[in-house]
Amino acid sequence: MKAFQLLIMAFLLSNTFSLLTKYGIEETTSGGVLFDSNDFDDGDKMYFKVDLEKNDYNSRDIYYFYVNNIVDIVSLAGSINTLSGNLYHTGYTKTSYYTEGSTEYMTRHFTIKKKDSEYGISTTGRYLFILLPLANGKWARVENTEEDEGKFPTWAIVVIIVVVVLIIAGIIIYCCYRRKRNRQLMAQTNAANVAAVTTAVNIANQQNIQAQVYQAQAYQAQAQAYQAQAQAYQAQAVNQQLQAQAQAQAYQAQTNAAPTYPQQNYQAPINSNDVGYSSKAVM
Repeated sequence: MKAFQLLIMAFLLSNTFSLLTKYGIEETTSGGVLFDSNDFDDGDKMYFKVDLEKNDYNSRDIYYFYVNNIVDIVSLAGSINTLSGNLYHTGYTKTSYYTEGSTEYMTRHFTIKKKDSEYGISTTGRYLFILLPLANGKWARVENTEEDEGKFPTWAIVVIIVVVVLIIAGIIIYCCYRRKRNRQLMAQTNAANVAAVTTAVNIANQQNIQAQVYQAQAYQAQAQAYQAQAQAYQAQAVNQQLQAQAQAQAYQAQTNAAPTYPQQNYQAPINSNDVGYSSKAVM
């Protein structure tokens, strides 16, 4: 804190002031600027932006205090205790960068709300001394803006809202499309499953019917084979029966036929009286 107090005292003692008015712009090299806040009421927000070289930036916060008039600023330089009791700070709302030539600059936005509690004890709150975030002797440009340029502009907010709405609508449309698509796919899958099951059942039924036909044909062929075999057996039996009957008839015919005897050469006995015998025959 003492370092900031010493910087403020150095600015005050230099007696070089840049007086910034409402919605005005001032350039300074003294490390600070004096703002006339007389046109702002208690509770109003005062918007500022400061441009400076990026390498000259040396403070995280903006420090400020109120005085009654410019003469009182010099008197504050001799009293550190008085300065400590009236010193306040605020942070930055936005930081951006840009380049001009070979030099890189930064723009920092900040807001100071005019409060009776910060100026009403010992001052009227007309003059506001703002300590800039850079060393004495460095260039800076300070502007009191009518709108809070540290926040998104209205058109950007509208664009963001439209984009968000479009994204949400797109997500809803995609979800509806996806749900409809999933239903269609499910219906197609169910139909395909039903068709596959129906086809499988029909194939099974056809195979079953064909198997039954094959089985009936096999049974029929087997029955025909059995019937042919039975007929062969029956024909064989009939044939055997006919043969037996023929044999029986032949035997019976043979039995019934007159007996025949074989012819023999019968010679009547020779009468000795009729035939002469020789002496050799007698012998």
